[in-house]
Amino acid sequence: MNRGAADLALLLLRIGTGLGLALAHGLPKVQQLLAGDTRFVQAVAKLGFPAPTLFAWLCALAELAGGAGLALGLLTRACAAVNVVNLAVAAVLRDAGATQVTAAASLDENALFEALGRALQPRAASL
Repeated sequence: MNRGAADLALLLLRIGTGLGLALAHGLPKVQQLLAGDTRFVQAVAKLGFPAPTLFAWLCALAELAGGAGLALGLLTRACAAVNVVNLAVAAVLRDAGATQVTAAASLDENALFEALGRALQPRAASL
């Protein structure tokens, strides 16, 4: 594969992953929090976090802003690192009490985002 094709493939992967993270994970959480819906805050509290409202907002904003940053190519490594940590914590804590089948399914999704985050290096198409 020549360098131009590799750059294009990584650009499309970065944009798709970033938009998916921002729009499918971050935006719905931010919208829920802004609407006063406490389900996500309660889920964070069940994970054992102190100040669950603060951590719910941090998680939602990490996914929304970090995903947008990935898609736009802004601070790509920082955005990917924040979301790798965010999703790793979610995978470990959320799945601690789950059945093996559910834990494996959600770990697969989290592992996919982690692997993509690690693979997304700034290239010619990034800022």
